Amino acid sequence: MSYANETPIERIISDSAKAIEDFSYFAKLTQEKGGSSRTKLLVFVSNNCQRSGFAKEVANQFPNHEIYNIDENEGRDIAYKWGILTVPTLLLVDSHGHVIHKWPGVVPRPNEIVNFLP
Repeated sequence: MSYANETPIERIISDSAKAIEDFSYFAKLTQEKGGSSRTKLLVFVSNNCQRSGFAKEVANQFPNHEIYNIDENEGRDIAYKWGILTVPTLLLVDSHGHVIHKWPGVVPRPNEIVNFLP
């Protein structure tokens, strides 16, 4: 896939569309790697952030995820607990609450997240 003629937004939209097509593949791969029961994807978004919509789309491809809107009290409180300073931010955490990987201010491709599953 070539991104030479695409703007960053077009690339994100293209990648998101491809990722949605591959939903069953990523869900299956996540389960095979044990991610569905041992890990959780935490996603922090805001109503004022364009990339937050893409972050939600990516999160919805994983069976064990939680989406928090920092514009709401609960989301803001949980973001503070995790030290979230920018949105969107995605955190992959293990069953003990330890951060496996953090993607601050970016929306990773689903296969990037799967690569960090234990």
